[in-house]
Amino acid sequence: MKEQLAKIEREALETITKAADPTALDELRVKYLGKKGELTAVLKQMGKLSAEERPAMGALANEVRSVLEETIELTAQKLAAAALELIAKNGIQRTTVEQIYKKAGISRTFFYSFFPTKEDLIVEALYLQQPRILAYVKRLMEDPALSWREAVRQFLHACCYGEEYGIAVLTIEEQQHLFRHLSPESCRVFREKQQRLFGQILEGFGIRADKSRIDLFTNLSLMVMVVRRAIPDTLPFFVPEAADETAAFQIHVIVDALERLKEQ
Repeated sequence: MKEQLAKIEREALETITKAADPTALDELRVKYLGKKGELTAVLKQMGKLSAEERPAMGALANEVRSVLEETIELTAQKLAAAALELIAKNGIQRTTVEQIYKKAGISRTFFYSFFPTKEDLIVEALYLQQPRILAYVKRLMEDPALSWREAVRQFLHACCYGEEYGIAVLTIEEQQHLFRHLSPESCRVFREKQQRLFGQILEGFGIRADKSRIDLFTNLSLMVMVVRRAIPDTLPFFVPEAADETAAFQIHVIVDALERLKEQ
Protein backbone atom coordinates (compact mmCIF):
# COMPACT_ATOMS: atom_id res chain seq x y z
CA MET A 1 0.00 0.00 0.00
CA LYS A 2 2.86 2.36 0.73
CA GLU A 3 4.14 1.85 -2.81
CA GLN A 4 0.64 2.48 -4.21
CA LEU A 5 0.36 5.78 -2.36
CA ALA A 6 3.80 6.90 -3.53
CA LYS A 7 2.88 6.01 -7.11
CA ILE A 8 -0.41 7.94 -6.90
CA GLU A 9 1.35 11.01 -5.51
CA ARG A 10 4.07 10.90 -8.18
CA GLU A 11 1.68 10.39 -11.09
CA ALA A 12 -0.86 12.92 -9.81
CA LEU A 13 1.69 15.70 -9.41
CA GLU A 14 3.01 15.04 -12.89
CA THR A 15 -0.40 14.98 -14.60
CA ILE A 16 -1.79 17.95 -12.65
CA THR A 17 0.97 20.20 -14.01
CA LYS A 18 -0.03 19.16 -17.55
CA ALA A 19 -3.73 20.00 -17.19
CA ALA A 20 -4.72 22.16 -20.15
CA ASP A 21 -7.88 23.84 -18.82
CA PRO A 22 -10.11 24.07 -15.73
CA THR A 23 -12.22 21.12 -16.89
CA ALA A 24 -9.16 18.90 -17.21
CA LEU A 25 -7.94 19.99 -13.78
CA ASP A 26 -11.32 19.20 -12.22
CA GLU A 27 -11.28 15.79 -13.88
CA LEU A 28 -7.89 15.10 -12.32
CA ARG A 29 -9.18 16.20 -8.92
CA VAL A 30 -11.99 13.66 -9.26
CA LYS A 31 -9.65 10.98 -10.61
CA TYR A 32 -7.28 11.19 -7.66
CA LEU A 33 -9.26 12.79 -4.82
CA GLY A 34 -12.94 12.09 -5.61
CA LYS A 35 -15.19 9.58 -3.86
CA LYS A 36 -14.34 7.01 -6.49
CA GLY A 37 -10.82 8.28 -7.05
CA GLU A 38 -7.59 6.33 -6.89
CA LEU A 39 -6.65 7.61 -3.44
CA THR A 40 -10.08 6.72 -2.07
CA ALA A 41 -9.77 3.23 -3.57
CA VAL A 42 -6.52 2.70 -1.70
CA LEU A 43 -8.08 3.92 1.54
CA LYS A 44 -10.84 1.35 1.17
CA GLN A 45 -8.17 -1.34 1.44
CA MET A 46 -7.25 -0.20 4.93
CA GLY A 47 -9.44 -2.94 6.41
CA LYS A 48 -7.04 -5.55 5.08
CA LEU A 49 -4.20 -4.15 7.15
CA SER A 50 -3.36 -5.18 10.65
CA ALA A 51 -4.35 -2.92 13.53
CA GLU A 52 -0.71 -1.95 13.91
CA GLU A 53 -0.33 -0.91 10.26
CA ARG A 54 -3.53 1.13 9.86
CA PRO A 55 -2.51 4.30 11.74
CA ALA A 56 0.72 4.68 9.77
CA MET A 57 -0.93 4.03 6.40
CA GLY A 58 -3.84 6.31 7.25
CA ALA A 59 -1.44 9.12 8.12
CA LEU A 60 0.50 8.56 4.90
CA ALA A 61 -2.69 8.59 2.80
CA ASN A 62 -3.79 11.86 4.41
CA GLU A 63 -0.36 13.31 3.72
CA VAL A 64 -0.63 12.41 0.03
CA ARG A 65 -4.09 13.99 -0.15
CA SER A 66 -2.80 17.15 1.52
CA VAL A 67 0.17 17.39 -0.87
CA LEU A 68 -2.09 17.16 -3.93
CA GLU A 69 -4.67 19.62 -2.59
CA GLU A 70 -2.00 22.10 -1.50
CA THR A 71 -0.23 21.88 -4.86
CA ILE A 72 -3.40 22.96 -6.63
CA GLU A 73 -4.26 25.68 -4.10
CA LEU A 74 -0.75 27.12 -3.81
CA THR A 75 -0.38 27.31 -7.59
CA ALA A 76 -3.57 29.36 -7.85
CA GLN A 77 -2.32 31.64 -5.07
CA LYS A 78 1.07 32.04 -6.76
CA LEU A 79 -0.63 33.08 -9.98
CA ALA A 80 -2.85 35.60 -8.22
CA ALA A 81 0.10 37.02 -6.27
CA ALA A 82 2.22 37.32 -9.43
CA ALA A 83 -0.63 39.01 -11.28
CA LEU A 84 -1.24 41.43 -8.40
CA GLU A 85 2.41 42.48 -8.28
CA LEU A 86 2.61 43.02 -12.04
CA ILE A 87 -0.75 44.81 -12.29
CA ALA A 88 0.09 47.14 -9.39
CA LYS A 89 3.34 48.08 -11.09
CA ASN A 90 2.43 48.08 -14.78
CA GLY A 91 -1.36 48.16 -15.03
CA ILE A 92 -3.62 45.56 -16.64
CA GLN A 93 -3.03 46.52 -20.25
CA ARG A 94 0.76 46.28 -19.94
CA THR A 95 0.64 43.00 -18.03
CA THR A 96 0.52 39.90 -20.21
CA VAL A 97 -0.46 36.32 -19.45
CA GLU A 98 3.07 35.28 -20.39
CA GLN A 99 4.57 37.64 -17.80
CA ILE A 100 2.27 36.25 -15.13
CA TYR A 101 2.83 32.52 -15.67
CA LYS A 102 6.57 33.00 -16.07
CA LYS A 103 6.74 34.97 -12.83
CA ALA A 104 4.77 32.21 -11.10
CA GLY A 105 7.13 29.61 -12.55
CA ILE A 106 4.56 27.50 -14.39
CA SER A 107 3.74 26.70 -18.01
CA ARG A 108 1.22 28.50 -20.21
CA THR A 109 -0.85 25.33 -20.42
CA PHE A 110 -0.97 24.97 -16.64
CA PHE A 111 -1.99 28.63 -16.30
CA TYR A 112 -5.14 28.06 -18.32
CA SER A 113 -6.07 25.07 -16.17
CA PHE A 114 -6.70 27.54 -13.34
CA PHE A 115 -7.98 30.64 -15.11
CA PRO A 116 -9.67 30.44 -18.52
CA THR A 117 -9.00 34.14 -19.18
CA LYS A 118 -6.67 36.87 -18.01
CA GLU A 119 -9.69 38.77 -16.66
CA ASP A 120 -10.63 35.89 -14.34
CA LEU A 121 -7.15 36.01 -12.84
CA ILE A 122 -7.25 39.80 -12.49
CA VAL A 123 -10.42 39.57 -10.42
CA GLU A 124 -8.85 36.87 -8.23
CA ALA A 125 -5.75 39.04 -7.77
CA LEU A 126 -7.90 42.00 -6.71
CA TYR A 127 -9.65 39.77 -4.18
CA LEU A 128 -6.25 38.65 -2.88
CA GLN A 129 -5.35 42.30 -2.34
CA GLN A 130 -8.32 43.06 -0.09
CA PRO A 131 -7.05 41.53 3.20
CA ARG A 132 -3.69 43.21 2.61
CA ILE A 133 -5.42 46.57 2.30
CA LEU A 134 -7.32 46.00 5.54
CA ALA A 135 -4.11 44.98 7.31
CA TYR A 136 -2.50 48.22 6.08
CA VAL A 137 -5.40 50.24 7.49
CA LYS A 138 -4.96 48.48 10.84
CA ARG A 139 -1.22 49.21 10.92
CA LEU A 140 -1.77 52.90 10.20
CA MET A 141 -4.53 53.24 12.79
CA GLU A 142 -2.39 51.57 15.44
CA ASP A 143 0.73 53.62 14.72
CA PRO A 144 1.21 55.86 17.80
CA ALA A 145 3.28 58.31 15.73
CA LEU A 146 0.31 59.14 13.49
CA SER A 147 -2.75 61.21 14.23
CA TRP A 148 -6.08 59.91 12.97
CA ARG A 149 -6.08 62.44 10.13
CA GLU A 150 -2.52 61.62 9.07
CA ALA A 151 -3.19 57.87 9.12
CA VAL A 152 -6.23 58.28 6.87
CA ARG A 153 -4.34 60.68 4.60
CA GLN A 154 -1.44 58.24 4.25
CA PHE A 155 -3.82 55.43 3.38
CA LEU A 156 -5.59 57.42 0.66
CA HIS A 157 -2.26 58.68 -0.67
CA ALA A 158 -0.89 55.11 -0.90
CA CYS A 159 -3.98 53.97 -2.80
CA CYS A 160 -3.84 57.00 -5.08
CA TYR A 161 -0.21 56.21 -5.95
CA GLY A 162 -0.73 52.47 -5.90
CA GLU A 163 2.06 51.70 -8.36
CA GLU A 164 4.57 52.98 -5.78
CA TYR A 165 3.05 51.03 -2.88
CA GLY A 166 2.19 47.71 -4.53
CA ILE A 167 -1.54 48.43 -4.56
CA ALA A 168 -3.42 47.66 -7.78
CA VAL A 169 -5.77 50.48 -8.79
CA LEU A 170 -7.69 50.16 -12.06
CA THR A 171 -7.71 52.99 -14.55
CA ILE A 172 -10.90 54.07 -16.33
CA GLU A 173 -10.00 51.98 -19.38
CA GLU A 174 -9.13 48.96 -17.22
CA GLN A 175 -12.45 49.16 -15.39
CA GLN A 176 -14.30 49.32 -18.69
CA HIS A 177 -12.30 46.39 -20.08
CA LEU A 178 -12.92 44.26 -17.02
CA PHE A 179 -16.63 45.08 -16.96
CA ARG A 180 -17.03 44.06 -20.61
CA HIS A 181 -15.37 40.69 -20.04
CA LEU A 182 -17.03 39.64 -16.79
CA SER A 183 -20.33 37.79 -16.62
CA PRO A 184 -23.27 39.53 -14.90
CA GLU A 185 -22.85 37.15 -11.96
CA SER A 186 -19.13 37.89 -11.66
CA CYS A 187 -19.88 41.63 -11.75
CA ARG A 188 -22.47 41.20 -9.00
CA VAL A 189 -20.00 39.32 -6.80
CA PHE A 190 -17.30 41.88 -7.53
CA ARG A 191 -19.56 44.76 -6.46
CA GLU A 192 -20.57 42.94 -3.29
CA LYS A 193 -16.96 42.31 -2.31
CA GLN A 194 -16.01 45.88 -3.19
CA GLN A 195 -18.78 47.24 -0.98
CA ARG A 196 -17.73 44.94 1.86
CA LEU A 197 -14.11 46.08 1.52
CA PHE A 198 -14.90 49.80 1.63
CA GLY A 199 -17.25 49.22 4.55
CA GLN A 200 -14.49 47.45 6.47
CA ILE A 201 -12.08 50.28 5.68
CA LEU A 202 -14.54 52.78 7.13
CA GLU A 203 -14.91 50.64 10.24
CA GLY A 204 -11.13 50.47 10.45
CA PHE A 205 -11.18 54.28 10.54
CA GLY A 206 -13.63 54.11 13.44
CA ILE A 207 -16.59 55.28 11.32
CA ARG A 208 -20.02 53.67 11.38
CA ALA A 209 -20.44 52.05 7.97
CA ASP A 210 -24.02 52.13 6.70
CA LYS A 211 -24.79 51.73 3.01
CA SER A 212 -25.04 55.43 2.15
CA ARG A 213 -21.70 56.15 3.80
CA ILE A 214 -20.03 53.19 2.12
CA ASP A 215 -21.36 54.26 -1.29
CA LEU A 216 -20.16 57.84 -0.82
CA PHE A 217 -16.74 56.79 0.47
CA THR A 218 -16.33 54.32 -2.42
CA ASN A 219 -17.04 56.95 -5.06
CA LEU A 220 -14.93 59.66 -3.43
CA SER A 221 -11.96 57.33 -2.98
CA LEU A 222 -12.10 55.82 -6.45
CA MET A 223 -12.58 59.25 -8.00
CA VAL A 224 -9.31 60.65 -6.68
CA MET A 225 -7.42 57.44 -7.53
CA VAL A 226 -8.82 57.16 -11.05
CA VAL A 227 -8.51 60.84 -11.97
CA ARG A 228 -4.89 61.00 -10.79
CA ARG A 229 -3.99 58.05 -13.01
CA ALA A 230 -6.03 59.37 -15.94
CA ILE A 231 -4.03 62.60 -16.30
CA PRO A 232 -2.98 63.31 -19.02
CA ASP A 233 -3.56 60.24 -21.22
CA THR A 234 -7.30 59.74 -20.69
CA LEU A 235 -8.05 63.31 -19.58
CA PRO A 236 -5.83 65.33 -21.94
CA PHE A 237 -7.36 68.71 -21.10
CA PHE A 238 -6.51 68.41 -17.43
CA VAL A 239 -3.27 70.13 -16.43
CA PRO A 240 -0.67 67.42 -15.77
CA GLU A 241 1.63 69.79 -13.85
CA ALA A 242 -1.09 70.16 -11.21
CA ALA A 243 -2.06 66.48 -11.02
CA ASP A 244 -0.28 65.76 -7.72
CA GLU A 245 -1.51 68.97 -6.13
CA THR A 246 -5.04 68.18 -7.27
CA ALA A 247 -4.86 64.70 -5.75
CA ALA A 248 -3.53 66.10 -2.46
CA PHE A 249 -6.39 68.65 -2.36
CA GLN A 250 -9.01 65.97 -3.03
CA ILE A 251 -7.53 63.71 -0.34
CA HIS A 252 -7.63 66.58 2.15
CA VAL A 253 -11.32 67.16 1.36
CA ILE A 254 -12.09 63.45 1.77
CA VAL A 255 -10.31 63.35 5.13
CA ASP A 256 -12.35 66.38 6.25
CA ALA A 257 -15.57 64.63 5.22
CA LEU A 258 -14.60 61.39 6.96
CA GLU A 259 -13.67 63.27 10.13
CA ARG A 260 -17.17 64.81 10.22
CA LEU A 261 -18.70 61.35 9.79
CA LYS A 262 -16.53 60.00 12.57
CA GLU A 263 -17.80 62.66 14.96
CA GLN A 264 -21.47 62.01 14.19
